[in-house]
Amino acid sequence: MTRHDRRSFLRLVGASSIGAVATAAASGSASAAPGITSGATYRLTPVHSGKALEVAGAGTADGDNVQQWSWNGGDHQRWIVEELDDGTYRIENVNSGNVLDVPNGDTANGTSVHQWSWNGGDMQRWNITQNSDGSYRVENVASGNVLDVSDWSTADGADVIDWDWLEGDNQRWNFEELSGGDGGSGGGGTTGSGSDFHYEDGFADTSWFSDDVTVHRVTEATQSAVEEAFTASGPRLVVFEASGVIDLGGSDLSITNDQCWVAGQTAPSPGITFTNGMIQVEGNDCIVQHIRIFRGEGGGAAEGADPMNSADGTSNVIFDHCTSYWGRDENLSVGYDSTDTTVANCLIAEGLEGPEENSNGSLIGDGATNVALLGNVWAKNNDRNPRLKDDTQSVIANNVVYYFDKAIMGSSGMQSSIEGNVYLGRFDWSDAIVKGDGTVYINDNLVADPGLNGRTFCSVSTTGSRPLWPSGLSPMASGDVESHNLSYGGARPADRISHEQRVIDEVANRSLDTDVSSASDSDIPNHEDDVGGYPSHGGSTHSLSVPSSGLRDWIEQWALSVEDPNASPP
Repeated sequence: MTRHDRRSFLRLVGASSIGAVATAAASGSASAAPGITSGATYRLTPVHSGKALEVAGAGTADGDNVQQWSWNGGDHQRWIVEELDDGTYRIENVNSGNVLDVPNGDTANGTSVHQWSWNGGDMQRWNITQNSDGSYRVENVASGNVLDVSDWSTADGADVIDWDWLEGDNQRWNFEELSGGDGGSGGGGTTGSGSDFHYEDGFADTSWFSDDVTVHRVTEATQSAVEEAFTASGPRLVVFEASGVIDLGGSDLSITNDQCWVAGQTAPSPGITFTNGMIQVEGNDCIVQHIRIFRGEGGGAAEGADPMNSADGTSNVIFDHCTSYWGRDENLSVGYDSTDTTVANCLIAEGLEGPEENSNGSLIGDGATNVALLGNVWAKNNDRNPRLKDDTQSVIANNVVYYFDKAIMGSSGMQSSIEGNVYLGRFDWSDAIVKGDGTVYINDNLVADPGLNGRTFCSVSTTGSRPLWPSGLSPMASGDVESHNLSYGGARPADRISHEQRVIDEVANRSLDTDVSSASDSDIPNHEDDVGGYPSHGGSTHSLSVPSSGLRDWIEQWALSVEDPNASPP
């Protein structure tokens, strides 16, 4: 997936590298492959399957086989690519320390590639040549054959062999850099690989952020401690040296001033969870990451009783990897007349369906423009998944919506690009998935369990081109979205609490009853007590060593550490 510079130490070099195609000489002497950093760690994936090159069974012995497998982030799927003095490369497995090797330099087509201790032979040296499409050909010096997935298989466990170069996609490899090499910047820790959706893949950005921001440390899990940081002035970074559940007592907790970065990922396990209230972003140039909030029944009117939203008229606001549950109106909304707002990688679930509640997912308020909704999971919200009001402009890409009655409702003047989304477990088919007024672009959206079965997907006026789209964003194929979003959605995907895991499992297992006629008869909760009540997880403390420079990399490595179970903090 094409994206902005995702991390200084995680970038896809295959499609984005520039420079002439390198040509390997027959003698084994070669020019450096463009885009390959010597000494860096890479994930190698064949173009045809997208699966990772790995040592079978995470073996460490000489002769252990090499195969392809779905990415799980283990060190046996990570490879250090080192340029040698003659311009060829050795490819070393991180887990075993052994290198990619063709047994005895066998020149026969179909020889299984394995790992072996480094001995410097040509059977362990590889020419890496960039193809015209940006992928790479990996050719063994001894055999002259290339790295190949046998029989074009897309299955886990398919054998990796060498074969004559036939230009097939099973012989073309993408190299995704996972850590810096010689002179690179790895940021410390085990890097891992988080969601494909970066917080800057929408229209909002964090260009205001620099190493000169003031760092506010939250040292106790209390409302007053967080509020002091949220309401401070000036460019600031909020980090957490304590975790736990914070009861807001029915009140709102607002970020009142511009230029605030809330880094919930810095909290020790199991993170920061707010209950019984709302978090609202009232400032411009703000980003909220890796926090949870559970609104609940509470008191007062249901209208406007959301767990999380951006205020009217705000600009350049990002919600990334947040969990937002049990709204009485909507669960996570974007303010009226706002601009440049991104909601990415969030778990937006269980809008309450009580006598006064509305069980709504998200509202995009009148006049909101440049709204990007990317890689989210809306689950168990009856309606507004999302609601696009008058004159809104939005991109709705690669989201999962599960167990709902109504999905997208548009109003007059609305424009939206709706692409690569997945709609699962709808329980009322009285109207289309996309309905109302406005103009939309529709492409590659998937409806399943149950499928459309002749029903209408969109009853809104359509256009043949995207009315708006973030620069550099390339959507994921809809068939890949569910697995990705269930893996990376919510506040701390590698450190989920039971309330989050329960909903993720319900989506994955399709375990809710769709044979109902309305939300009142469905498995959507009426009250938080219907699904176990407020979270009550404990907390802990730690001391953070905040660097004086490289703050962005430091924050992003903390983010990876709660997104990927194989990553560690900086």
